[in-house]
Amino acid sequence: MVRLYDFRCQRERIAQMQEVSMTRDDIGLVPDPLVASPAWWQAVESGALRRECLDGTITGVWWAGMADWPEFEMRDCAGNVSTWTREGDLRRFVEGLRVRVEFVEHPWKHADHGLGTHSRVVLGVWVEESAARASGIAPGPGGAGYELSRRQGDVTHYLCVSDRECGAALLAELERLGRVGRVWGGGTPTEWIVQVWAPRADDAKGEAADLDSLAQRFGGRYDGGEIVAGDVWGPLNQL
Repeated sequence: MVRLYDFRCQRERIAQMQEVSMTRDDIGLVPDPLVASPAWWQAVESGALRRECLDGTITGVWWAGMADWPEFEMRDCAGNVSTWTREGDLRRFVEGLRVRVEFVEHPWKHADHGLGTHSRVVLGVWVEESAARASGIAPGPGGAGYELSRRQGDVTHYLCVSDRECGAALLAELERLGRVGRVWGGGTPTEWIVQVWAPRADDAKGEAADLDSLAQRFGGRYDGGEIVAGDVWGPLNQL
């Protein structure tokens, strides 16, 4: 299993959750204990806040909301079906793969907003190691996401690196070569994605080996690509 998400390293998300808990009266989690504080982690370890772990199989992958929010469905070992946000490298969530979700139930300040009495704070997500990949491009409402993507190129590649700094350095080199891209990810401290666009679908797979060589200079690797609203492929050795 590959860990795709680690709550402990989500500094920006934790800061936002803590601010809402401490400063808002109408929304947020009960601030005692404050989410992700030392007291909170102690409550998790002691069982005062219930921690659960679900093991099962991914039974569906889609874009929710306005066709822009990545979700997946899993059936756990007891046969129960639940829906979760795809965290970390959302391309690694592929129907049929094994999945594990660890979470804590933390009470909301108010239980009258239709979300139940408790929030499921996800601590970790693991997915079965596989060369299979799902699309990382959100369709958006009416296909608007696809149209925005095509402004950058008909194809996008994904290069994996070990940290944000390596990703920034790799992206700078790609931009020096006239390419357009971005750095994202950070579901765990050691998994970041440099996404780089290619103008023509016909030439895309042919440049995968060169992109892999470039990524290796920064301690990374080529991890697949996709045609906008079309074919999706995985690592170089699967082409």
